[in-house]
Amino acid sequence: MTLLCCCSPSHWCRTLQHWQQQWARTHSFETGGHDYDSRWRYRAIPTRNVSSTPIALLYDRRSKQRERTSKPLPTRCPDSAPKPGMNSHKNGPSTMNDSIRPTINRPSDGSPRHMQQRALTTRHAILDASAAIFDARGYSAASIKDVITSKDLSKGALFYHFPSKEAIAQQLVHSWSSAVETAFSGACTAAEPPAQKLRRVFLDLSRGVESDLQLRAGMKLTLEAGIEGAHQAYRQWVDTTGDVVDEGIAEGTIRDTAHAHHLAWNVCAGFVGIVNAAPIMREDVDLPTRIDDLLTAHLSLVVAR
Repeated sequence: MTLLCCCSPSHWCRTLQHWQQQWARTHSFETGGHDYDSRWRYRAIPTRNVSSTPIALLYDRRSKQRERTSKPLPTRCPDSAPKPGMNSHKNGPSTMNDSIRPTINRPSDGSPRHMQQRALTTRHAILDASAAIFDARGYSAASIKDVITSKDLSKGALFYHFPSKEAIAQQLVHSWSSAVETAFSGACTAAEPPAQKLRRVFLDLSRGVESDLQLRAGMKLTLEAGIEGAHQAYRQWVDTTGDVVDEGIAEGTIRDTAHAHHLAWNVCAGFVGIVNAAPIMREDVDLPTRIDDLLTAHLSLVVAR
């Protein structure tokens, strides 16, 4: 006993590790070699526990702990219904479709995520404030700080819904593209000549731009070079208008002339010009009347008589 007490603690730690390795080899434990050595080498057992805890018991505790942590988590079949009392968003009605951040908090089945009414209100407030600033100052002159201060929003709430200024602008452009698609879909179902369909579409868009600030800002943002996908949205608008013109040419209600082939470009560019010039001129003529005058001027040159 006197000899044991004279030995240093480090000597006893090395001796203990040697005993542990020899004991494991003797009892043929499948420990994986290096994994076993590294676990016991870097997890030195305090010397005060050696006399009271057998080595086999210490190793058995460590093995059981590894077994508990290595068990796979239980999974639930996607097709099974949630337990009673659980508030699952997978089976709830979808209230929005985010085109900017489509994978954030999205359920595993691919359906749009469910948002609370307060979150939707905050999101619309961000879009309204951004649309007002983009419409008045332009995209380049606007900043995230301007959006936050205009509606007394928090920076965390804004970045929860939109990761950047460009993401806000892309959402507004998407809203404008959706309005264009809806207008053309409604007009194409009507039994009208293509020229009348164009008039109906552009008058509907003019009313929407005049009353909805987000649509007006989204239309203006389609001309911005710094927004990914903005120019594509504008070209899609022109191409869809051109398809209606081509339908009229094929039917014979629109003459096949150079002006007819340029009609889609001229009408869309004229629409944007009137929207941008209306606040500057400050006349008492509303926007739909100006757009109707634009269509009358162009269609009178191409409609067959």
